[in-house]
Amino acid sequence: MRLLKLIIQKRGWKEVFDLKADIFWSGLNLNSNDFILVKNIYNNRIPYLSELAQKRFTAFFLNKFLSYFPESFDFYPQTFLLPQDFERLKKFKTENKKTLLIAKPTSGSQGDGIILFKTLKDLEYFLNTSSNDSEYVVQEYIKNPLLLEQKKFDLRFYVLISSLNPLRVWIHDQALARFCTENYQKPKKENLRNVYMHLSNYSLNKNNKNYIYDEECQGKTQATKRTLESLWKNFEEENILDKKDQILEDIEILVKKFIISMFPFINYYSKLQYGDSQDLSGLKNFHIIGFDIMLNSEFKPYLLEINANPSLSIEHDPNYVKLIEISPVDYFVKEKVVEDCLDILNLKSSEKNLLEEGEKFKGYKLLINGNIPEMQDMDVFMKILEAFEKISGGTRFKGIINSTKFLRLHGSIGKISDKFTRNDFDIIYRNIVKFGNGMQFYGFIYAIELITDKIFSNNNINGKDHKTEVWDPKERLSQVMSVVNAILV
Repeated sequence: MRLLKLIIQKRGWKEVFDLKADIFWSGLNLNSNDFILVKNIYNNRIPYLSELAQKRFTAFFLNKFLSYFPESFDFYPQTFLLPQDFERLKKFKTENKKTLLIAKPTSGSQGDGIILFKTLKDLEYFLNTSSNDSEYVVQEYIKNPLLLEQKKFDLRFYVLISSLNPLRVWIHDQALARFCTENYQKPKKENLRNVYMHLSNYSLNKNNKNYIYDEECQGKTQATKRTLESLWKNFEEENILDKKDQILEDIEILVKKFIISMFPFINYYSKLQYGDSQDLSGLKNFHIIGFDIMLNSEFKPYLLEINANPSLSIEHDPNYVKLIEISPVDYFVKEKVVEDCLDILNLKSSEKNLLEEGEKFKGYKLLINGNIPEMQDMDVFMKILEAFEKISGGTRFKGIINSTKFLRLHGSIGKISDKFTRNDFDIIYRNIVKFGNGMQFYGFIYAIELITDKIFSNNNINGKDHKTEVWDPKERLSQVMSVVNAILV
């Protein structure tokens, strides 16, 4: 990575290609063996975080948190995983006929394969005629985006997880604004396929003849890619700079809540990688995550997606700028993001222990410093994880529950309900694992919800006959916790 080489040169450090380094920085995802090799070295990857950041997993756990804590997770558009959520999507469209939806292939990146559609018929036609066999994430389209210069734009913020135990999460004050290259119009049949109008992905818009290049990093500009500092100058010109502090505060809250939702899964997969006996406080993993955020016309931020491998490239794309090697805008933002991260890693333990939530260090602001009240209030998935580990036997069994272990739940659940037979548990197990080998953590969450449905309703637990009723979130949470606690006793 060119940026890292420039920083190494600037600091007088030495680049080495062995494990005698102080910091191991990989541009690619690490495999299980790599994590073991660099266990005692600072390394820029948290186990399985790249998998968790994939669209389908992000949608999975945010949907779960949204169902239990709807008021706290309203920063995420209504989201459906296809094909498994098709019936739920069908119901949503029946109740919201005019709502525009956007479909993204779970295996796609850089805007590839994204479509907008108004009817399920249009979506089904696309899926039936597409050569892409990927699963899709379908989201509610943000219908009232904030516009500047008549164009949509999104924001790329950089978030650093510098420690897992204690959990320390930072957000950088430098960010990028990426604009569409054609003026926005309300979606209609004639413009639904105009990606330069509806999608702010830089990777798409850089290919449009309307792309505007400017090297300005701190002043006002009309460039397609701008720094956050330049964006505030645009806000000032539009007389909306007074919204800046509230926008930043809301984004910080969004990031904190997202990390809270993701942490049970990060915690589980770190144990899966390093073993139950590993003290997570001894790990030296860190990770820079890209958060893509869009503001609506009322300045409310919405999370579009996260990227566990955000581009730290500072080179110009030769498609639109020739002869100039380094992009001043990218370099201005990304150099600070990486350098300040390295400075945080170099802090002594005593200095780290003095840090307080809300404090700034260089360009980073500390958002989470150890356990926080919100996490304790939303510990349902940590409890489910605890139950999963009890049933699976821990990480020595690679986080898999086989049918024999799952059927043992019959005894635990029998203490609070007489609605189940062993055959019921066998049906649940077979329906969940029919597309895989053994029940993993995600499948176990679904199993807990099926068991909860059966106990507290008259629902059938057999596959397609299962219909989830509309639950009061607080009541639903209480019911799920009663099932989990019965397993943990």
